[in-house]
Amino acid sequence: MKLKFIRALIGLACFKLAAYGDPVITLAQHYPFHPANNTAVSFRISVASATGISKIVFTLNALECIRNADGTHGTAPRPGSQPNLITISYPNPRLAVDTTITIAAGFPAHTYLSYQWEAIDNAGTASRRVRGQAGDSPYGNEEVLLYATGDDQPKGAYHICFVPDSRDYTGPLLKFLKDLETTVYKGYLTNNMIRGYEDKWAFYYTPSRADFIQKEIPEAVAASSILDAFGFIHIRDYRDARNGKCFSSEYNMVGTIVHETGHAIFNLSDEYSPSNVLPNSCHIYKNKADCIAANSGQGCSVIRTKWFGKYYSTEPLSPNCIMNNDGNALMMEFQSRCRECIKAAYAQLELRAHGAPAFSKFPLAFSTDDRVLVLKISFNSKGWAAAVTGLKAGKSSLAIGVQKSVMVNVLDSSGRKLYEIGLDDPRIDEIDDQGKYDQVSNHKKMAQRYLMLPYDLRIKTVEIASKTLKNTQQVKRVAVGKQVAKLL
Repeated sequence: MKLKFIRALIGLACFKLAAYGDPVITLAQHYPFHPANNTAVSFRISVASATGISKIVFTLNALECIRNADGTHGTAPRPGSQPNLITISYPNPRLAVDTTITIAAGFPAHTYLSYQWEAIDNAGTASRRVRGQAGDSPYGNEEVLLYATGDDQPKGAYHICFVPDSRDYTGPLLKFLKDLETTVYKGYLTNNMIRGYEDKWAFYYTPSRADFIQKEIPEAVAASSILDAFGFIHIRDYRDARNGKCFSSEYNMVGTIVHETGHAIFNLSDEYSPSNVLPNSCHIYKNKADCIAANSGQGCSVIRTKWFGKYYSTEPLSPNCIMNNDGNALMMEFQSRCRECIKAAYAQLELRAHGAPAFSKFPLAFSTDDRVLVLKISFNSKGWAAAVTGLKAGKSSLAIGVQKSVMVNVLDSSGRKLYEIGLDDPRIDEIDDQGKYDQVSNHKKMAQRYLMLPYDLRIKTVEIASKTLKNTQQVKRVAVGKQVAKLL
C-alpha cells in the first residue's frame, strides 16, 4: 500500500509538471550502462502529459568511435549503418507512458550511440537526446562516455569521470558499471539542480583502477582536456575525502556524491562548519568584508554553527541544503543560496560554450581553434616541478578558480602575469565528514596534477606559490618558454 501511495504521488507530480505545456520527459535511460560487444541493450522512456500522449518516436544512430587527427575522441558514420526509427502510436492518448525498446543484437566494438526520444501530445512535442558508447572502446584506458544529453559541444557541459577503487573492484568491471547506474540514474539525475539541466552534464568512466585514499588520477585520463572532476568510487564503508577536483564515495551514497560534486564543480562550501569554507566560496564567507565584496555591497549577516564560531552570508542558510546535510544514501536538494550559485555557474557555462572567456580575469591571447597546452604540476621530496608535456584540442583549466592554497601563475618574458589558476593543495586530502573533526587530513609525499593552458606563445615561466606543510610560504619558478616554442 505504501509503495502504491508513493507511485501515486510521483504520478501526480508528473501530471502537474505537464499541466500547462508540452509533455514532460522524466526519464530517458539505457541499460546496461556500457554494453559489451553484441549484447542486448534496452532503451527506456518515462513521460507525462496533461492532454495525453498520442505518439512516441525513437530514433537510434549507431556511429563509429574514432580518434581525430588532433588526438581527441570523435565519431564517423559506420558503413552500411542506417538510423533505426521506431514509432509507437496510442489511439487512446495516455496521461503517462513508461516504455522500453530492446535491441537484442546489441552493437559491435567501437560503437557510439546517439538516440532520441520524442513524445507527442496535443500541446506539442518534447524530446530528449542521449549519447554513450557501446562495445569495446578504441581508446584503451582513456575516458569512456556513459551518459550525456544535449549536443556534442564539450565546453557546454561539466564532464565527470568515475574511477573504480582498486581494492573493491578487482575483477571484471561489470559490477562497477552496474553500480554506476545507481550513481547516475538514481543519484545525479534525481537532484533538483541537475534534473532539468541534464544537458549540462556528461558522465564517463576509466577502466584504470586506483586507490581512492591516494586519489592519484590514472595516467590515461589525468591529462584529459575535457574532464572537470574525478569521482573515486568504492563499495565498502570507508571515511571519504576530497582533494580539489577529486572526491570519493560509495557508489550508492548518492547524496554524498552530489554533495562532493558541489565542492568540486561549483566551489560550494560545507554549511555545517566554517572550518571548511573554501577560498572564493560562492555562498558563505569567513569574514564580512569578503562577503560584501563578492555580493556588490549587499548586506551580509553572521551565521553561527554548532561547531565553530561564525561565518557570513547574504541570507539565512537552509538546514536541509545538501551542503549542510548530504543525506548519505538519500538525495537531498540544493537550497536557497546554493541554488543561485549553481544557476550562475550554468550561465557561465553557456558563455564558455559560445567562446566567451568567462573564467579569466586576465586578457586571453590564444588561437581560435581551442588548442591547449598540457601543463604537469608535480611535487616530491625535492619540491615543486612544472613541465609543458604536450599540445591538444580542448578547453583550458581557467575555470578552476582563484585564490586557493596553491596558486599557479603563468608569466610572460617580463614577468607579467598572463593567467592564474587556483588549486586545492594536491598534497592534502580534506576529510569531508559532517562533524567536529572534518579538518583531519592525509598528507602525501608525492602528488601531481595536469592543467590545460591556452596555447599562448607569450608563456615563458610558470610560478607555483604555496605553503609548506609547516605553513611557510614558498614560491617556485620554472622556465617553460622553450617547451612551448617546440610545440609550434
